[in-house]
Amino acid sequence: MKDKQHISAFNIQERAWIALGSGVLTALIFLLITQLNLQEATKRFQQRAGDVYFQTNQQFRDVDAALASLVGLHHANDSLNTTELISFTQELLDAYPQIDTVFYLPLIADSDVVEYQLSMEDSGYPGFNIHDSSMHRIPAESDKDAYLPIQFIEPLSPEIAELQGVDLLTDERLKSTLQDTFLNGGTIFSGTVELLINKPRIYGFRAVYQGYFMPETREERLNQALGVFVVEINPKHFFQNLINCSPKMGARITLGTIEDRTDNDILFSSQPAEVLDPLRSSLPTLEYTAHLSWTDQLLDLDLSSKITSKDLHPLKTASILLATIFLLGATIQMLRLKRIARIKERKAQDIIFVQRARAEATLHSIGEAVITTDIHGRIEYMNPIAERLTGWSQETANRKSLLTLFKLVDEQSGRAFPNPIERCLANSQSYSEERALMVRTDGETLAVANTTALIKDRAGEVSGIVLIIRDIRLEELTQQMTFLANHDPLTQLANRRSFEKSLKQAVENVKKEGDVHALCYIDLDHFKIINDTCGHLEGDRLLAQVTSRLKDHVRKSDLLARLGGDEFTLLLNNCPLPKATEIAELIRKDIKNLKLHCDDKVFSISTSIGIAAIDNNVISADEVLQAADNACYAAKEQGRNRIHLFHPDDKTHAIKRGEIRWIEKIQNGLHESSFALFLQSMRALDQDQKIPEIHEFLLRLPSNKNSFASPSPLIHSAERYNKMFDIDCWVIRHAFQTIHSQFKKHPEKKANNIYSINISGQSLGHPDLIPYIRNESEQWKISPANICFEITETSMVANIDQALTLMHELRSIGYSMALDNFGTGLSSFSYLKKLPFDFLKINGSSIKEISSDPVDKAMVDTINHIGQVLQMRTIAEWVEDSATLSIVRDIGVDFAQGYFIEDPRQVYPPPLGSVADKSI
Repeated sequence: MKDKQHISAFNIQERAWIALGSGVLTALIFLLITQLNLQEATKRFQQRAGDVYFQTNQQFRDVDAALASLVGLHHANDSLNTTELISFTQELLDAYPQIDTVFYLPLIADSDVVEYQLSMEDSGYPGFNIHDSSMHRIPAESDKDAYLPIQFIEPLSPEIAELQGVDLLTDERLKSTLQDTFLNGGTIFSGTVELLINKPRIYGFRAVYQGYFMPETREERLNQALGVFVVEINPKHFFQNLINCSPKMGARITLGTIEDRTDNDILFSSQPAEVLDPLRSSLPTLEYTAHLSWTDQLLDLDLSSKITSKDLHPLKTASILLATIFLLGATIQMLRLKRIARIKERKAQDIIFVQRARAEATLHSIGEAVITTDIHGRIEYMNPIAERLTGWSQETANRKSLLTLFKLVDEQSGRAFPNPIERCLANSQSYSEERALMVRTDGETLAVANTTALIKDRAGEVSGIVLIIRDIRLEELTQQMTFLANHDPLTQLANRRSFEKSLKQAVENVKKEGDVHALCYIDLDHFKIINDTCGHLEGDRLLAQVTSRLKDHVRKSDLLARLGGDEFTLLLNNCPLPKATEIAELIRKDIKNLKLHCDDKVFSISTSIGIAAIDNNVISADEVLQAADNACYAAKEQGRNRIHLFHPDDKTHAIKRGEIRWIEKIQNGLHESSFALFLQSMRALDQDQKIPEIHEFLLRLPSNKNSFASPSPLIHSAERYNKMFDIDCWVIRHAFQTIHSQFKKHPEKKANNIYSINISGQSLGHPDLIPYIRNESEQWKISPANICFEITETSMVANIDQALTLMHELRSIGYSMALDNFGTGLSSFSYLKKLPFDFLKINGSSIKEISSDPVDKAMVDTINHIGQVLQMRTIAEWVEDSATLSIVRDIGVDFAQGYFIEDPRQVYPPPLGSVADKSI
């Protein structure tokens, strides 16, 4: 009985110890499982935070790349037009969906602001003017040193169009950011700013400088700044990855500077979703902080997540505890025996986990898409780049076949490639990089390069496949931009920028090594005639043929370039002048044999070539290029289709230098409004008739403080360098402005005054002349009845079809027309009856000697009679004395003009005691 009691007591004691041990063990297991769940939740958070960091960093890098591409396009195209910029910007917007809008803001000096606003009106933006950030127009007398107006917007919507012309330097929120942009040269981001109401946006800025390379110092950058490209970013779209990363994760991004991080701008902030959880207050909060630096800016990324009861997997934990209690009593010894094996296994799993974590971290950080599959081709892993490239997340794509995500097709034929995973498994071999087009399930097509490799275990057996995909769109865009920056798009030859760089290197080589080189300046003869007759397409085709001929004579060491239009240069390295002359002669003969067939016409092609030596006497590359250009000019002056060697004492060289000085004066006159306008009246000779008062505007260029130069050399140079249309527009604008001012003071003059304005031959066929006259007439409120446009006889005969078209259009609007300098040739009579002129101005050379030369008198009498028959009013020019005036009155001429009638008087700018030069 005692033994049974002893055994019973022993059993009770044993059970008590077992129960106590089981309870302690169960508690320990519960704590262990909880800790492991916390560690797992922490690792998941770190992985998600790392993904968010990488995607955020990539977003900013994409914006930086887009701005760099825009700046590169600006540098690569000296004559970049709005159409090309719109096309390129649309491609960028398609490639970078996080960008909403692209702006371009030129840096305008205060002295240029009026001309800039007028040029914008002329370019198709009527009423364009510069506003401050409050949409108030900035007055012309503003004390601002410079303006930064929004000139280009893409895409342009009615809502955002009101920003066009806004000077961002007036926005105190962005002024310091813009200054930092010009000083630092890199991409600068703003804080969240509302340029439009209820439109908070982030803006990225990148400056454009003169030259291809960014200036080295901050002072040079500020002096060489041309403008800035700006991209507009919607924060909600830009940080969509932060919003979608996890409902339990809070995110905050702030922007500051590296030196000062105390007053940061908040770019983005989101709070985690509230979850009802009884253990919330006792569970830890996970945090993640990272920094992104751009130029001298610092972006702080702060992420946080609260551990919840769900992260502890309560059902899983309870199941483990129940299973542990159920098996504990019967398997204590078994657990003891397996404990060592379990420890070893856990260590091995930890090692594998660490290795896997390191591998995943590496795959997350690389810039290429990585996809791994099992031996059946089912997807096991995708890094963030692969998710972004394919449009599928790891969770959605898991265990799916590769073809479910996308397919690869041949770029040329469009045929689908075999499944790279199945091909690799079937042939048991890896495949090196292959180009293809990736067609995603959403229809988007990407240019990619892919590499497929086998994954093998320790036994050498294939356990899976890894597919590496690289997006090559940006690479190709960069290569294309680099090529365009250095080559002419039509001929594929080196462009001016690339040529000038090589020429400078050749000049430096001469100074260091003592070699002798030669430069040929090649210009096609009468190329403008071919363009005007056959059209620009035929002209481009001719340039391509000429390029092909030129390449036949270029050595491997030489450089052939197209400077623009029909101008080419050939840099002959290590080539003395006799050899250079021989090569130039071969080129001249070869091009002479070239024919262009256009409709039923055949054009013979020829070229003028100037040659300049590059030796120890050369000072700079600009000097060599100018010398070769002058020699080419001399070849043209000597009759074209010939070669000329440059010599500093050439007469033609001196002539061209004089013309170049005139061109500089013309440019200054146009840009600084330094031209002057004079007005000379004409006297009606028959006082009994009601004849209007006529006044002619005359153009002069100041030669010094109190005198004005004759316009003859100015017009000669302007015609040679195609500047007459610009001069005509200047005269029309300031003449209308002067008439407006006179009518404002004397309204009665509107009824019986006509003002005559000369139009050059180069402007007759210009497509912008009529629209320009309409716009100026509307702006200054000038009636066509008060304006008469003059065309010289020589211009009319040389451009008869264009003159007819222009006259009919102007007369249909209500303007009068006058034929100037009539009588320079008898052939004029055959044209006169075809042309609808209102006034006929008899050439002054016939009027001047009318009192002493009976032939001149008979000629004037005949011209006047024909004019009267054709119902044209006649005007005698160069009436310099009373005898001449008496004769033209007796002949019956309607008006007389000359110094005897009235001296020209300065009307623009208003004279300050200056005396007009009488050399008219």
